[in-house]
Amino acid sequence: MSDDEQKDDAAPDFQTEVESFVEGVAGLFDSLKDIFVKSKEEVVRGAALGKVRIDVYQLRKDREHFLQRLGEEAYDLLVSGDIAHPSLDKVFGRIQGVDAQIVEYEEEIARIAAERFETVSARPAP
Repeated sequence: MSDDEQKDDAAPDFQTEVESFVEGVAGLFDSLKDIFVKSKEEVVRGAALGKVRIDVYQLRKDREHFLQRLGEEAYDLLVSGDIAHPSLDKVFGRIQGVDAQIVEYEEEIARIAAERFETVSARPAP
């Protein structure tokens, strides 16, 4: 075979390889594009889910706050005698018991602090 014949045989093989390479690269780019599109969609879905979860958390915190306010207002009405209901008596009694304990502890704190002050004041100056 002459050199010219070998070049002619090599040219189609090279062209076939280039075309095959280009097809492979195009397929790779299409695959990457699909991956990026799916990833973007997943990120958007994840962000939306996160926002809704934060909204639900905040609503639960708001509810807790309003229930606490309602309880405090109901307690004040129970103390003043403006409302009364048998189902509230047990919890109301417990709250009054806790309030009484708080008063006792605060009195003890004041007593201990006064004793400490008296002890420090009774010491002779250096």
